[in-house]
Amino acid sequence: MEYIDDLSYSSIVSLIQGEADKASVILNICANELEEVRKGIEETQRTLNRAKSRENTLLRASQDIVKHIKKELPLAVMREDYLVVVSKDNLSIERNVI
Repeated sequence: MEYIDDLSYSSIVSLIQGEADKASVILNICANELEEVRKGIEETQRTLNRAKSRENTLLRASQDIVKHIKKELPLAVMREDYLVVVSKDNLSIERNVI
């Protein structure tokens, strides 16, 4: 697929030079690239939505675990060289531990 890097007004004027046939070619290039860009945006949005859903599932699961073991939030779990911290709205790993 053909791309035009510089889509500034002056570049477009330079490419078209007032000729309708050149304008139609440039419009075709822009339309094809825009279609490709929109498809990429849609796929990225689907990927983001899946990731956000997984994020929410992991947060809910961490809170369910704390509830099941009858502990209160916030809860810190000491690992060998970091802490796992569960709070009302977050699950994190804290590596800044002495």
